[in-house]
Amino acid sequence: MNRKQPIASESLPYESIQIGSPNRMSNLHAKLKIDGMHCDACIRRLRIALEKLPSLHINDIAVGSTSITYNSAETTSQKIGAAIEKIGFRPIAA
Repeated sequence: MNRKQPIASESLPYESIQIGSPNRMSNLHAKLKIDGMHCDACIRRLRIALEKLPSLHINDIAVGSTSITYNSAETTSQKIGAAIEKIGFRPIAA
């Protein structure tokens, strides 16, 4: 079974979560799988954590995944990954 590995916080390779190319405003789109989510309370925790990041818009959020758009000049993929890990979940490169 070819299973995707969780992103390790030590290496912080969050640049791999960027999807698409930046437009004139440096907006990037990302779809993430989130390990450790089980219920609506998990969705709320993730939403609250992501909403604290500057220039990040949540396009969609569900148990185990999220789709976001963010301005890479203000919010880095490392900050996004760290915010997710801080609340006890693991972002997995899609």
